[in-house]
Amino acid sequence: MAAPSSQAETVPTSEPQLLTIYEPIQNFEWEGMFVSPQGIAYFAEEIAPDWLTTNELAVEFARSNRDRQAEAKALFELGLANHVRGGFFDRAIDYYQKSLAIAQEIRERDLEVLLLGNLGLAYLQSGYYYIEPFNYLQEYFNYTWHKAYYYQGSDPKLGGMALGNLGNAYYGADLYAQAIATHQRRLQLSQDLKDRQGEAKALGDLGLVYHALGEHDQAINYHQQRLAISQAIKDRRGEGQALSNLGIVYHTLGDYHQAIEYQQLYLAISRTSQNPLGEIQALGNLAGAYYFLGDYNQAIAPLSNEGVWGSDKLALERSEGTRANSYEYSAGIQWTPPG
Repeated sequence: MAAPSSQAETVPTSEPQLLTIYEPIQNFEWEGMFVSPQGIAYFAEEIAPDWLTTNELAVEFARSNRDRQAEAKALFELGLANHVRGGFFDRAIDYYQKSLAIAQEIRERDLEVLLLGNLGLAYLQSGYYYIEPFNYLQEYFNYTWHKAYYYQGSDPKLGGMALGNLGNAYYGADLYAQAIATHQRRLQLSQDLKDRQGEAKALGDLGLVYHALGEHDQAINYHQQRLAISQAIKDRRGEGQALSNLGIVYHTLGDYHQAIEYQQLYLAISRTSQNPLGEIQALGNLAGAYYFLGDYNQAIAPLSNEGVWGSDKLALERSEGTRANSYEYSAGIQWTPPG
């Protein structure tokens, strides 16, 4: 074996070093920003700033009165506040688990099912892709679909949303065959229900999977179908997601001019719809595309916009987590779940 050199090796500085770690920021949407038919927020759109303090007090009050149902609901809402408002997934999971134990003990089935859905999503958003979240999401789907189909006791679209989240979970775990099968089920269900928004979402999710598989023509086809439907139903957020994902596919293909065109359209929609996270995402992807074109001034320009990056950086970091050695996902929560 040759002896190690006694001279320190130097890295040549005359040649510019190619940026090889860049990946475009990709949309990975969970679904579920709504209030459930049961009246309990399942990822409520608005959470009051004092929810944490209020529900901490509510938990203590319920315990002092030995009111297990009130305690379970307060714990659930504490989990919800940490999950949605703060992005503190581990803390949310802890509250959800405590609430779930009580809900199962007192046989509060509707609350139990909501907790299963939220637990599955919180685990996945924290980057945990083991068996538990898949079981939680599958059980949520089984219950919501069974109740909607046999008893007309819930919106059947909830079953579609559950399938969308389950498909995204498989995708996040690199189980692409299962992801495709699940998104295809969601697509068929949405078409049967004439749920155009759900249909578009399923098409976009399929596009993400085929992109990951390197089947770029298929990916483009699915994203273009989502774009067409979103434009037809005037779903601006869905339109923006489709444009962004199309831009990312073309970036992967090395067609940076086409990628820039799509990201600029996404940027315009994000600004007009007051979507700061979308704006940050588009600016980041534009910077990457300009960099690979060798237009370094244009690449730096979006990143120097302190008004955007400064005020919303923390929100972006908390918006649904990062998938290791792949894309960073900015999600619209679906049970979402929100591609």
